[in-house]
Amino acid sequence: MKLRYRLALMVFCAVLGLLLIAGFSLSALRSNMVENKRSEIYTVLNLAAQQVAYFQDLEQRGTLSREVAQAKAIEALSSLRDGKKTYLWARTEGALGLVHPNPDVIGKVDVGVTLPDGRSKWQGYLDGLKNTRLAYFDDLAKYPGADQPVPKINGIVKIEGWNWLVGFGIFVDDIDAAFWRLAWQIFAVGLLVVLVTTVLAASLSRGIYRSLGGEPTYATEVARAIAAGDLSRPVQGSFGAQSLLAALATMQASLREMIVSIQSGSVLLGEAASGLTGQMGQIDSASHRTSEATTATAAAIEQMSVTIDHISFSARETETNSARSSQLAAEGEQLVSQAAGAIQQVSAQVQDASCALPGWSSAPMKSTASPALSATLPARPTCWRSMPP
Repeated sequence: MKLRYRLALMVFCAVLGLLLIAGFSLSALRSNMVENKRSEIYTVLNLAAQQVAYFQDLEQRGTLSREVAQAKAIEALSSLRDGKKTYLWARTEGALGLVHPNPDVIGKVDVGVTLPDGRSKWQGYLDGLKNTRLAYFDDLAKYPGADQPVPKINGIVKIEGWNWLVGFGIFVDDIDAAFWRLAWQIFAVGLLVVLVTTVLAASLSRGIYRSLGGEPTYATEVARAIAAGDLSRPVQGSFGAQSLLAALATMQASLREMIVSIQSGSVLLGEAASGLTGQMGQIDSASHRTSEATTATAAAIEQMSVTIDHISFSARETETNSARSSQLAAEGEQLVSQAAGAIQQVSAQVQDASCALPGWSSAPMKSTASPALSATLPARPTCWRSMPP
């Protein structure tokens, strides 16, 4: 439903509410006015009944006879009147007139008009007083000198002992006049309120349309479409730059641009991810090669460690052998020295033997031993034989 229809419905409901309030108020006012009239009737009838009761008491005490007491009561009731419109009347249960402003009615029996149910008006009064002392009746009566009857409320009280009916009535046409006068006043005020409400509703409608840029339902549909991710739906209508629809259109365009930018970024990100995947593959291959090299290095290191252990063992053996060789060399040198001494002794003995033979001369003998051994041997003269010329 469009906003203008909603506002019109609001104004209609306001008018209907005013009419209902006015109707209830007028009805309550009429009821109160009628109750006020009945209260007046009740007060007057109670005073009249007390007046008659006073004379009944005089009769019962024997101060006055019934005829005198009734005559004085009739006289007292006849004085309780205000012209020909406001007065008390009294009749016996047989409808015989006792008190009335019209002398022609006194002393005559008048049962009144016939009611729609066939009873007489007087019988209707008697039936209404069967179970109560005082009753009210809505009648139609004429003003003195008037042609048309008007509404009237009659109150009737029953006087026990004398079997009288004393009545008092008030015309209520003034209630209708006051009712319609107040009704027109309420109507005028209500019309003014309706006009003000209509103007305010129209102003509010224009302000809402100006703020929204269109119907609230359309703005809601556009916002719901944007929230659902549908940015392809164009925002239609003629709206101001400061309206909600203009803001939604701007937001839609901005979101569309942002999504295009995000899509472009996602493509670049995909390409970067592909390049990164290739680099990660290369890194993975390099890491495999590095792992293999590390394994080979570890194996080589292990072999090197074994080799070092072997070399260390060989070095220790070499050290042991060197020490043994040094010991053997020392022992050999000692043996060589001993051998050289023995050889020297032998050589000395041979020399001595040679020199003892004739024809041998003593001369230095050239040693054929090694230089080292020769160094250890002392130089001895060599005997040699001279030959004849």
